[in-house]
Amino acid sequence: RRYIPPTRQTVCWQALGVYGYASVWGLVCALQVFFPSHAYGGLYCIPMETQNYSWFFYVVFLPGVFLLPALYALVVLVHIMWNGMLPEIGKRRQLALFLLRIIFLYFAVFFPVALSITIGN
Repeated sequence: RRYIPPTRQTVCWQALGVYGYASVWGLVCALQVFFPSHAYGGLYCIPMETQNYSWFFYVVFLPGVFLLPALYALVVLVHIMWNGMLPEIGKRRQLALFLLRIIFLYFAVFFPVALSITIGN
């Protein structure tokens, strides 16, 4: 099946959605609206657990930062597999290397942050 790329308008709306999503998290972290002043800001924004604020961490922060992007990636994977959008067997290597680089960068960023959360908490 041949891939038909989205229109420029569709791509712009999707990019605007991603930028808006990131901007909301940036504003929440910069203003520290929902969590106290001991939340880490600057390099990254992590609301640390306390007696009164752990609901925000588990109900809003973790799903919004980790679960939603992972769920989106899973939906894209299912869409690609379901519609048969992968190239022929011999031409998949370049695509696989590209995706492996993205996965590597995700974990290269995720593990230091997870480590600092564990040590800081």
